[in-house]
Amino acid sequence: MKKTFFCLLCFAILSNTYGEVTNSELADKLDIIINQMNGLDKRVTNLEKKNIEVSNELKVVSKIAVEAKSESNLPKRVVRTITLTQEDLSLLDGIERVMSRTGLRIKTDSKLIRAAIQVAHASLHDEKYNIMDIAEKVVKEDGRSLSRLLAKDK
Repeated sequence: MKKTFFCLLCFAILSNTYGEVTNSELADKLDIIINQMNGLDKRVTNLEKKNIEVSNELKVVSKIAVEAKSESNLPKRVVRTITLTQEDLSLLDGIERVMSRTGLRIKTDSKLIRAAIQVAHASLHDEKYNIMDIAEKVVKEDGRSLSRLLAKDK
């Protein structure tokens, strides 16, 4: 950049478009150009430092985001396709009505099926279960609906 201004200055001097210029006037103009160049150089240096700082902060934030994502306490979700009969869907509607009595809204089929699996597992192993605990667990494990964990008035 300094070379460009210097070349322009030399071109102006050599082309004699300014007429007669004294050495002191030329020195003053050259000082002005050099001061402007120094100011630009300082601004560029400051911008480069800020760019490095922002890049470092971005790396730190990215690392934190990756760690937060990997440390998620939500269970791993596996997508599988299942086939249900009309009777299965009717039973699922019945499960929805029972789960709604807990005060929690469990509307999606996947959450209802997961709740039914939890109840079936406990029943098959002669374990005691609390329908409210199961409902809360199913809703909390679904990260998408965690913010919609709404208790209904009984």
